[in-house]
Amino acid sequence: MEPNYESIVITNAIGLALLASLLVSSYLTRERRGLDDRLFTIMTIACAGSCIFEPLSWFADGNPEPGAFFLNYLGNAYCYIASCITPFLWILYVDTRLHKGTTHIRSWHPVMGIPVAIVVLLNIGNLFGHYMFTISDANVYSRLPLSYINYVMMFVQFFYSIWLKHRYQRKHGSVRFFPMAMFLVPIIAGAVVQALMFGVSLAWPSVAIGLVSIHMSLQNELSYIDPLTNLYNRTYLDGTLSAYERDGTKFSGIMIDLDLFKNINDTFGHSVGDEALRQAAQLISENAPDNALVLRFAGDEFIVLMSGSDEDEAAQTCRAIERAVDQFNATADKPYTLSLSMGVSSFNPGVDTTDDFLRRADEHMYEQKRKHHEAA
Repeated sequence: MEPNYESIVITNAIGLALLASLLVSSYLTRERRGLDDRLFTIMTIACAGSCIFEPLSWFADGNPEPGAFFLNYLGNAYCYIASCITPFLWILYVDTRLHKGTTHIRSWHPVMGIPVAIVVLLNIGNLFGHYMFTISDANVYSRLPLSYINYVMMFVQFFYSIWLKHRYQRKHGSVRFFPMAMFLVPIIAGAVVQALMFGVSLAWPSVAIGLVSIHMSLQNELSYIDPLTNLYNRTYLDGTLSAYERDGTKFSGIMIDLDLFKNINDTFGHSVGDEALRQAAQLISENAPDNALVLRFAGDEFIVLMSGSDEDEAAQTCRAIERAVDQFNATADKPYTLSLSMGVSSFNPGVDTTDDFLRRADEHMYEQKRKHHEAA
């Protein structure tokens, strides 16, 4: 099959344009300097390099001009190595997005890191041994059977990332705003077509489409995230409660207020007040059930929603949070102490409205708040 140079240029140019737009639009997320943001940027840049080198290697192939032989080797070597490294970066990105940190990565990365490193070294060694691909004296590229190890490793890594998400969901519940299929489906389809049909260039433009799709989904998530506490915000709460009421979902919840928050702000300043809010949010999130939804309701108020649970389970969660707050106050070297007032309520489908649920939780929370003030 003869290569269609026009389609190769057009598809990779479209992929490059998408990636350039992605780098521009993701500027603010890069400023956060989170590990997941850095990994996403590296994947984007690696893909952009492939969208440049792959068409160049196609045009260099068979070209007798000086430098074309080197360009043919360089372009193919880059794309081969990138096809191993990019899926591994995706695995790290998935794990970081799910677990919100690097601790979990350190515990398991050799599972995939070692075989990926071996395949990368094989690709580098191909520059001297010529067992992945070869380029003849006439500067003609030929794919060798061992090159398919790259495709095998790529698919293994992508399916491993699916397994990572599945395992996380079994333990912590469904993951919101992270539709991996939007990333994987176009990539797998493009890679299969390119592996089976010599003369087409779809793999890297497909990666560009997948990266843009994930970015769009994550931008949608940002509109529902409170930037200070990194919890879901009131807009997301309203949508969730509407869905629960519409679907007749039974749930319980806890309304939580940070006591004497104004005093913390007035005494120590707003930056310390912000720190206290973040600390309260962390303690609540860490001690809520894995499948609970923790939100910043307004100002110094939070809410925890637990689908399918009753008030007894919510009360147990309150006690767990109270123990964590007591432990924090006893051990943390902070100028303030935390105190939380909590009110429990439940929603009975067909009987209550979500407004009833919120009103009862608010009333119970203020009952405890009055007791805290009386005891102070």
